[in-house]
Amino acid sequence: MNFALLPAGMMVAGALLAAWRTPGPKLRSTLLHFAAGVVFAVVAVDLLPDIMKRHAPIEVGVGSSLGVAVMFGLRYFGEWMEKKPLVTNLLAPCPPQCCPGACWVR
Repeated sequence: MNFALLPAGMMVAGALLAAWRTPGPKLRSTLLHFAAGVVFAVVAVDLLPDIMKRHAPIEVGVGSSLGVAVMFGLRYFGEWMEKKPLVTNLLAPCPPQCCPGACWVR
């Protein structure tokens, strides 16, 4: 139980800090890259040794390559969506004061 209190407390502290002062784009990018590195490290340490024991290096290579391709595809799609104009007039003809969530629809 005590071990669960540390991450829970840090989560609450991080939420309070983010509510008090919104992180800038540089810090947000740094934190997201750190989180991606942690996920990659977990995969490398936990999953890859078991897969290599089962003699499946081809599957590992194909899966990793597909994952990288999907991430590049998502990046391209995200940049493409940012260039498109908003279509809120088609989806929500009311002003943003009535439908505050409608301004997020592209």
